[in-house]
Amino acid sequence: MGFSSGMLWKVSGRQSSESYLFGTLHVRSDKMDASFPALEQRLFQCERFAAEIDVDAISITDAKLFFHMPSGQRWTECLTGPKLQKLMKRAERSFGVDLRAHEHTYPLLLAHRILAKGAGLDEQGGLDLRLWTVAKEKGLECFGLEELSEHFGALAQIPIRRQLDWLDELLREPSVARKRVFRLISKYEAGDLAYVYRWSKRMLGPDRKHMLYERNNIMFQKILQTIDAGPCFYTCGAAHLYGGYGLLRKLKHAGYRLTNYVI
Repeated sequence: MGFSSGMLWKVSGRQSSESYLFGTLHVRSDKMDASFPALEQRLFQCERFAAEIDVDAISITDAKLFFHMPSGQRWTECLTGPKLQKLMKRAERSFGVDLRAHEHTYPLLLAHRILAKGAGLDEQGGLDLRLWTVAKEKGLECFGLEELSEHFGALAQIPIRRQLDWLDELLREPSVARKRVFRLISKYEAGDLAYVYRWSKRMLGPDRKHMLYERNNIMFQKILQTIDAGPCFYTCGAAHLYGGYGLLRKLKHAGYRLTNYVI
């Protein structure tokens, strides 16, 4: 069977109960909101819920431990004076952001936040976070597919200068970046899983190994360790589902049956 389209999948075959795997974008849109009741219906058939990370754990953890570069390092030290000034002017002009106030933040994470703000995207309204809240209210067991150190450790493995290339590209062509992300959202809403994966793979370039493939394996192992304990609703970024190293293919090769649900 093909896995090129569809964000919600029923996982069955080796265990008596049925679990679900859902791919998300970590942001919200009106069309995504419209799919929430259908997701809730599947969630309520489960006893447990898993997101990429333990949302409660990150809420009580000092964000600086994961979002900031180690030992007080600043990415501004990697740039010459003229180039840094140019970046700062572009950020202020196009997005109203003072980069100097974020010089300890990993540049890739900073670029993501700036783009989300500039595109009017709500990062706190993603379906995965909303499902976590509902699952907690219903008393479901909730856990993360990755440890916080694993999740944010992948970001730390990307060379800072390569992260700065992403930030520079965003600030040089903000309108192009906005168009790309809006197209990504449109393709996601249409259920084009293959496009979401290829978009992410192309954006990550040589760092797809850390950000996609290695994390896929971590999440897959966690699914294998937990899926037989009872029905579970798993969710992670949609790009982790597709491809030769994706979770859907891994589950199929492990003997599970996968059925796509249109939402």
